[in-house]
Amino acid sequence: MLNPSRCAILCSDQWATVSRSYREELLASSSLAHLLRKHPKPFAFQNGIPIKARLEKMKEQVGTDHFEAKRKLQQKYFKFLDLNDDIPVFAFVGRITSQK
Repeated sequence: MLNPSRCAILCSDQWATVSRSYREELLASSSLAHLLRKHPKPFAFQNGIPIKARLEKMKEQVGTDHFEAKRKLQQKYFKFLDLNDDIPVFAFVGRITSQK
């Protein structure tokens, strides 16, 4: 049986993952770990925005506390003049595709 992942690893000069922990998991327990280890320095891109940068951006855009953030969201997206704490704000952050 032909394994496309094995073929890709054999033909590549390097490989990468979306996080350091996933890279370590692949090197430790993947059925292709013996091939992955042949590459001297596999690298990992951080999955998402670094936390410090994200917190700074949030401070700039929505403030430092829950009520200030909620007021700014209601003003920007719902054209409220001021905070209406009786109305909840819901958000969803997730994947639209299947999980790995």
